[in-house]
Amino acid sequence: MTKLKVKQIEAAKPGPKDVYLRDGDGLELRIFPSGRRVWQLRYRYGDKRRVLSLGGYEHVTLVEARNKAHAARGLIERGIDPIEQQRTEAAQRAAEQAAESTIPSVSDLFDNWMTVYVEHHSRRPELYKSMLKDFLASHGELKTRDLTRAHVAGYIDKVLARGARVAANRKLAYLKQMLAHGEARGYLDSNPAALMNKRHAGGHETPRNRVLSEAEIRQLLTALPDAGLPDWAQQVIRILLATGARSEDIVNARWEHLDLDGQRWHIPEPKQSRKHRPRSHDVFLSDYATCAFKALSQYRVGDYILTSSRKPDQPINDKTLAHLIGDRQGGKAQQNRTATHHDALVLPGGRWTAHDLRRSCAAGMTRLGIDPFVADRCLGHALPSRMMEVYQVTHSDAALAEAWRRWGRKLALLEDAEPGADVVPLTKAG
Repeated sequence: MTKLKVKQIEAAKPGPKDVYLRDGDGLELRIFPSGRRVWQLRYRYGDKRRVLSLGGYEHVTLVEARNKAHAARGLIERGIDPIEQQRTEAAQRAAEQAAESTIPSVSDLFDNWMTVYVEHHSRRPELYKSMLKDFLASHGELKTRDLTRAHVAGYIDKVLARGARVAANRKLAYLKQMLAHGEARGYLDSNPAALMNKRHAGGHETPRNRVLSEAEIRQLLTALPDAGLPDWAQQVIRILLATGARSEDIVNARWEHLDLDGQRWHIPEPKQSRKHRPRSHDVFLSDYATCAFKALSQYRVGDYILTSSRKPDQPINDKTLAHLIGDRQGGKAQQNRTATHHDALVLPGGRWTAHDLRRSCAAGMTRLGIDPFVADRCLGHALPSRMMEVYQVTHSDAALAEAWRRWGRKLALLEDAEPGADVVPLTKAG
């Protein structure tokens, strides 16, 4: 029998019935009336005549079809039915695919870490999502068993290439936490980032020590009404400067934590314990700080003092205040955000953040002659031992309250209030 040629196959046309182009030894190309073309091998196994499909012509060439037919004949010679072998191999592939689908991905690990650990121990779980969002975008579909140290190092190198050395340290720290969780939970046999540290990321970080001078504080407070800030943001800046609280404290604060008549703000224990952070503490509010809190009360719509405009049962995003402050300190104006106020909060000493207000509060207290130990306690730092904490709490309450009162009077004067007044003039933006 003459062997088939490619030109012959290409020239063949479908008919009203199936057309068969035979190559010999049972190999043939079946052309259906629809035009579909399929290679098949006719053979006898035992006392049965059988037909083995070898694939469509669009996927299997003439040479490949002959090779497949040759391999099938080899199976027959060894007493193996090619069709049964084909079914066995298909079943094995299906089983392997099913097993593969049960292997968790990096995204599965991240979801478990967030649910089991982060959401129960962190006050800011959204920060973890934001910090590792780009890592999940590039590695989320990867199976945890396939994640290597090279993947982690390559990701950190890309962050470093942007010049974001501090961000590289933070991202590596979060990754190590997540991967350690995965190792403990059986998602990983070992933590691929276990041997990595800051030296392999952004390196040593110089602690930030920006402190606003008295002149800068006066400039800031007098600039607030004309900085294009919403009124709530102006009051929060005053509160942070007057109390030395962390921005996350005011973001997560609820109205139930405030006693404005008694001029006290209770800051509860954070979900995630931190070094130098007490279990919970109270802030004694000066008249200056109390007045700012009262101004915020006119916007009360939920349990949180600062409520999200999109989700009334949630606080505002912790980055909102940072953006409002940062966008008004020079640089390129942000469209639809600070087109006319992009330098309204620029200060002579350089860029400042909400956390710098906390440091400036303590520095301002010490400039008033307040004991540095008392000023440090006003920031809510924990004492070296629990016993010392209990021993000092009653002894220091009066000193802390007096420190906040004196500092509040000073801020009122810096904001050009009436001499001797302990209040702050409040103005609404826009």
